[in-house]
Amino acid sequence: MTVKKNDKVHSLRKSGRDSDTNLLGNAYIRAVNRARIIDLFRSGQLMSRADLARHCDLSKPTVSAIVDDLINEGVLQEAGKRSSEGGRRARLLELNPGSSTFAGIHFGESVTQVAVTDAFGRILAKRFAETVTGRPEQSMVLARELVVEALAAIHAEPERVNAVGVSVPGLVSRQGGTCKIAPNLGWHNYPVAKELARLLGVEVYVANTTQTAALAEYQMGVARDVQDFVWLYVGNGVGSCAVQGGRIQFGSRGFAGEIGHVHVDSSDILCGCGKRGCLETTCSNLAIVRAFKQAMEAGGQPTSLSGKEKITAQDVSQAASNGDALAEKVMKDAGRALGVGAAMAINMYDPQMVVIGGPVAGADEIFLSGVRERVGELALESAGTDIVFSHLGRDIYLQGAVSMAMEQSNAAYRIVKSARSMDIDDSDDADSATHSASL
Repeated sequence: MTVKKNDKVHSLRKSGRDSDTNLLGNAYIRAVNRARIIDLFRSGQLMSRADLARHCDLSKPTVSAIVDDLINEGVLQEAGKRSSEGGRRARLLELNPGSSTFAGIHFGESVTQVAVTDAFGRILAKRFAETVTGRPEQSMVLARELVVEALAAIHAEPERVNAVGVSVPGLVSRQGGTCKIAPNLGWHNYPVAKELARLLGVEVYVANTTQTAALAEYQMGVARDVQDFVWLYVGNGVGSCAVQGGRIQFGSRGFAGEIGHVHVDSSDILCGCGKRGCLETTCSNLAIVRAFKQAMEAGGQPTSLSGKEKITAQDVSQAASNGDALAEKVMKDAGRALGVGAAMAINMYDPQMVVIGGPVAGADEIFLSGVRERVGELALESAGTDIVFSHLGRDIYLQGAVSMAMEQSNAAYRIVKSARSMDIDDSDDADSATHSASL
């Protein structure tokens, strides 16, 4: 059953009944209301039963019945009484932070990171190890070991985990959570969600790295509550994710946002995807190092990095920040190259903001000036679009993965997300053990 956007959902009104049984059914709407109540507490608020009834527009008996169940299950707990100038003081409730445990996994190009959190999504412990490339089955085993180690650090058993969110730098199918291709990891058609669910015995949700990062940026970063923005990633690869109306744009299969593989250059440099001329070959970490080494060999300018055995993109970025003229030129050129992709995104989506993240971009204002300069030259109208760096750091992918797990693991919460968009589909398999993200 699908409720079209022009149809009205009557179920959440305080009109003598709290559900429209002909539309959704009592059990369905009770799950919606239960999830709405839990969601209110996830922000850390203390609320009374009367507060909940008012915020959710529900009758007090309905709220009391749901709250009593949540207290009995250990999801909510009492947190004292509200001060009062007269009359009976209301009992306050809060989310029990120990009621849920979630895990986030980020398969980075060089480092695999894992975090475990409490019910609020606050990271309690992290573990990391060098990424295994070309052997995805070994990567899954490594991820499981890191999750177990992180849980041990907070004295929790694996059975405590409610769900796991996974961030992968590649094409991830929304149906089944299979990684179709991750060039920098050497993965091809690997069932990430299925294999991790088998190893961990819990629901697993998988999305592309830029999609999980955009979710984290929307919830807690510089784009917090910005309804329309584009997140651009610059690392060993280049990717993007568009958020429109507060919703991540996945595309029909989950492959949207691969801006790094748009053809922009006539050079013969081979991209990790196997093609030539991709945006990624002009502004990624690898492109920055390659351009810097070529400039050094040309001997046009002295550089502070002369004699360094192994030069990374971070080294070039730092040298540019310290006033190294050669590094400044390379970073400015890389920023201008990314500006081509940023201009494309602005022309396509008309976002309020473009947020740039990644290990190099966030530290170098020269790079950012190059992006802005090129966007000004190519975008039809960029005056209303802010172009800024992300400030969430390396944990952004873990935070996004955890947020995805929190939102997707609860079947009732998925109902709420659907109801908010007036697009409710009863065919969703709420009991499936493996899923890809549907934020």
